Amino acid sequence: MAAYYGNRAAAFIALGKFREALSDSLESVRLDPKFVKGHMRVGKCYLQRGEYERAEAAYKKTLEFEPSNAQVKADLEQLQKLKGSIASGQSALASGEVDKAMLAFTRVLMTTPDAVGAKRGCAACHILKKNYVKATELLRDVLSQDPEDEEAHLLRAETLYYTGVLESAVKMFLNLLELDPDNKKIRVLLKKAREVMKAKHAGDAAFRAQAYNDAITAYSNALAIDPELDAVNSKIYCNRAACYSSLQQWQDALTDCNQALIMDDKYTRAYIRRAKCHAALESHQEAVYDWNKAKELDPENKEILTGLRDAQRALKKAERKDWYKILEISPNATDADIKRAYRLQALKWHPDKHNETPEAYAAAEAKFKDITEANTVLSDPKARMRFDNGEDLEDTPQFGGGGFTPDMFASFFGGGGGGGGGGGFPGGFHFGGYDDSEYSHGHGHSGSRPKAKRRYGN
Repeated sequence: MAAYYGNRAAAFIALGKFREALSDSLESVRLDPKFVKGHMRVGKCYLQRGEYERAEAAYKKTLEFEPSNAQVKADLEQLQKLKGSIASGQSALASGEVDKAMLAFTRVLMTTPDAVGAKRGCAACHILKKNYVKATELLRDVLSQDPEDEEAHLLRAETLYYTGVLESAVKMFLNLLELDPDNKKIRVLLKKAREVMKAKHAGDAAFRAQAYNDAITAYSNALAIDPELDAVNSKIYCNRAACYSSLQQWQDALTDCNQALIMDDKYTRAYIRRAKCHAALESHQEAVYDWNKAKELDPENKEILTGLRDAQRALKKAERKDWYKILEISPNATDADIKRAYRLQALKWHPDKHNETPEAYAAAEAKFKDITEANTVLSDPKARMRFDNGEDLEDTPQFGGGGFTPDMFASFFGGGGGGGGGGGFPGGFHFGGYDDSEYSHGHGHSGSRPKAKRRYGN
C-alpha cells in the first residue's frame, strides 16, 4: 500500500502537482516509516513549496537509511542555496532595496515555482512598487496553497488598503488583530484607513450641502493622512477640484485634476473635470485633448461626446478672429450696440488718423479692415448666427477678401465717397489723408477706380 501511494505521488510530481504529491508521500511514509523513496518525495515536495526546514528534515531522514544517496545530497545543497536567496531577499526588502529583493525572490521561483516564501516576498515588492494587480495574483496563489498563511493575509489586506477598498481592508485588519493584537503595522494601517474614510465622508457631505469651503477643508485633511494612498487620494483630489470649480477657482481646480491624473492616468472623471477647467481658462486645445482622453476610456459616454464637440467648436472659434473682441462688445450685444461700437472703432482707427509713418498707416488700415469685417458679420443675423455656432464663414458672400477702401467708411457714415472735402463724414469731418479728386465714379472700366493718394504726416 505504501508503494501505491508512493507511485501516485511520483505521478503528481511529474505533473507539477506538489500539493497532491505531498499528501500521498506523507501517507506512504506513515504506512511504511522505512520507505526511502517516500521520504525523498516528501523532501522534494516541501522543497518545491519553499518549506525548507521540513524539506531538510525529510532529506535527513532519507540519509538515515541511505547515507550515500547522491540525489538527496544534491537536493540538500540546492536547498541551502535557496534558503540563502530567500534570506538575501528578506534582508534587501527590510532595507528598502526593492529591486534587489525582487531579483532574489525571482531567482528562487525560477527553480521552485511553488515556493510560498518567495511568492510572498515578490508580492511585498510589488506592493512597494504599487503593482497591486500582480501582488494580488501572487497572494491568491499563496492562499490557495495555504489558506491559513497569516503573512499572506496581511499582505492581502495591505493590497486592499492601497487599492482603495478601505472597508474590506478594515475588516481584514480587525481579523488579523485578533490573531496578533500587538502587530504595530496593522494598527497603523487600520488607523489611517478609518481616518481617511471619516474625512472623505465629511467632505462628500459638505459638498452635497454646497458648503464648498468646508468640503475643501475636509478633503485636504484626508489627503494629509497618507500621501501614498493613490487609489483614494486621486478621487479626493478630483472631488476637491469639483469644489474649486464650483467656486470658479479654476487654476486651483486644474492643479488638483493634474494631481489626480498623476496618481491614476486612467481616471475618466478627472479628464472630464480638467477639460472643463481648461475651457473656463480658454485653453481650448488642452480641453480638446482631455475630452479625447476621456473618450478613449469611455467611448459611448454622451457627456463626453457632447463636451468634445463643444470643445472642438470653441477651439475653432478661438483660432479665428473674434469679431466681438475687435468691436469691444459682448456676445450678447444688440444691433444698436454693434452699430454704436462700429462707429466708435471706425473713428478711432481710420487710417488717416495714424499717418505718422507708413508702418503706422498700414497697421491702422489692417485694424480698420477687421473692424469693417466685424461689422459686416455681426450686422447680418445669419452670418452672426453661423459665427456664434462656430461654423466657417469663408463661404459667406459678403465676408472675406478685398482690401480697405475709403468707401467702406464713407458709405456707413452717409457720405458719397467724394467731393465736399468732408470725405463722407457728418459735419464735414476730414482727416486730410485722401485726395478725393482722384476718385471718379463712372470713369474708366466698370467698377474700377484708381487708388487714392495717401499722405503721411502733415
